[in-house]
Amino acid sequence: HDKVPAHDEFLMSSTSVYKYLQSELLGADNLNHLEDLFTEDLWPIIRETGSAYEKVRRMHDPDDCQIVWTSTRAFVCSLGPPEPPRNKFYAGARFFSVMNMKYEPDNVRHVIDDILFESEWDEDKGVKQWKINFIGGPIAPPANQ
Repeated sequence: HDKVPAHDEFLMSSTSVYKYLQSELLGADNLNHLEDLFTEDLWPIIRETGSAYEKVRRMHDPDDCQIVWTSTRAFVCSLGPPEPPRNKFYAGARFFSVMNMKYEPDNVRHVIDDILFESEWDEDKGVKQWKINFIGGPIAPPANQ
């Protein structure tokens, strides 16, 4: 039993999570069902982002408040082993996507986004439960000091 997900498994599940979250942020009136996926610090920001799309949802037919994904490629962009005292494991995926909103079929977008995950670390079992601690445009690695 692996303590962390394998490369392909991580990227496939991260891509599913990414597309699902982006679709829910655009189309769902209520995001409470997503709260358990995020860290406590990030959740209020996600809820606020979902609220910002309320105007878009009112302007368009609910069936048109969807993302049409042309392509999405995922890559591992960060990996951090657990370090005391926090004892958390970090992993990140970077997505290169071509997509459009269904209500704007001619406005094709090329986007780069990152999702960073964290999990408590158990020495025997490894990763416990992933939580998203960042989702958004690409994050630059910290500068060497």
